[in-house]
Amino acid sequence: MRQPLEDGSVTIARAAISVTFPSRFMLAAVMNPCPCGYFGDPSHECHCTPPMIQRYVSKISGPLLDRIDIHIEVPAVKYKELRAPSSSEDSAAVRGRVIAAQQKQIARYKSEKKTYSNAQMAPKMVRKHCAISADGGKVVGKRRDPPGAFRASSRPHPESGSHYRRSGCRSRHTSQASK
Repeated sequence: MRQPLEDGSVTIARAAISVTFPSRFMLAAVMNPCPCGYFGDPSHECHCTPPMIQRYVSKISGPLLDRIDIHIEVPAVKYKELRAPSSSEDSAAVRGRVIAAQQKQIARYKSEKKTYSNAQMAPKMVRKHCAISADGGKVVGKRRDPPGAFRASSRPHPESGSHYRRSGCRSRHTSQASK
């Protein structure tokens, strides 16, 4: 799983032949906070011990976790809230926004080689196209997080070979279980 994520291709080797296929994809993964699923839930009591939680979380390899860019803790939603009527956007409106975003990306990367979307950006392109404004820098600078809430990893970019840093938020249950 790590190699296709990094290289954007997967190679299948059999006795007499080896074939490489493209495999650019977006990985979306979900995991309970602990074996019982109730750690941090205000309406249910979790009976898992810290070692149980640590064992459960350690089933996902560190190198794979390092390649997941965004870690979000999502609280449980009550059944009544799920069934309640809500106003939602129709598919045509969402489709229109997606097409508009794709057109902006195509225009943005017109002069770049082999880049058609944000997902294909190399580190230099991120700095070029996603520079933080002075006001944005102030907001980021004022951000207050508990120590150890963020970690960064540095690894070679699959296409350019240059190193870049990625940050990911450490889940609250992971940091609490490791204490």
